[in-house]
Amino acid sequence: MIIEKYSNEINDVKEKLSKINDFKFDSINIYGSAANEDMFVENVSDIDMIIMCKDFSNFNKQDIIRQLNEMKIDFKEKRPIVLKDSLCERIEFYIVYDRINIDITICPGLIPSRKSLERDAWYDGFEALMGGVYIGSKSIYGKIPDYDLFMSNYYPFYDDDLKIKRLDILAKRLSSYNERIRGYLKNSSPEMIDHVFKVKKFFIKFLYISNNKYFWTPEKHTYYQLTKILNLPEEEKRIICFMDGNFKSAATRFIDYSESHIDNYNKVLRKQIRG
Repeated sequence: MIIEKYSNEINDVKEKLSKINDFKFDSINIYGSAANEDMFVENVSDIDMIIMCKDFSNFNKQDIIRQLNEMKIDFKEKRPIVLKDSLCERIEFYIVYDRINIDITICPGLIPSRKSLERDAWYDGFEALMGGVYIGSKSIYGKIPDYDLFMSNYYPFYDDDLKIKRLDILAKRLSSYNERIRGYLKNSSPEMIDHVFKVKKFFIKFLYISNNKYFWTPEKHTYYQLTKILNLPEEEKRIICFMDGNFKSAATRFIDYSESHIDNYNKVLRKQIRG
């Protein structure tokens, strides 16, 4: 296993974290390709590590960063930094070892408030975090702080009311973007590339929510996830992954495919979910 192969490096991270004064972590998990080894590529992939702390909001983040910077650590281009966005407040940094690099996130639990889940479907990474971290990760130490909340309210999936609210947001925005992209495709505008890949990312989220499934990431290993999690027919996977024809024809097929799913949701699926 990847985790066993690089246990010395993983244990070294744990040891470094344990040396930080006034800092206590509740869990350490490995997620991403190192936890789902079919996706791991030697000499290319790194190890993604997430450290969760229920008391994260009480920590002096800048002091933690100061102590990390005082250690003899090769951070490469990603030195410790505090980030705060729709996901959560967190510390991120990179540690470079001779055999492997480890990408580290320190944060609180990752389940946001119900209100934000009903409002921020276009912006958040909720499904990917639940699939990649809460379901698909490997525990190295302790227990994720809000894991019991996840198991009681969000596993195997969340309730239909929340599902509809999130799908409504995604469907409306996706329809708007698809209309814009059709104009770009018609005129062969270079703007189509940026917008198509943005729509692809959020359509993948829409597709998984529609099927009551959590995924790992909307930006990598798409074909693998569509096979292992959704078990889609080969033709549909090829459409989503832009595997046939030139970019313009592949993008057109993808937009047609995504619109058919959005139309089906608006006309049929939404009513079925409501019962």
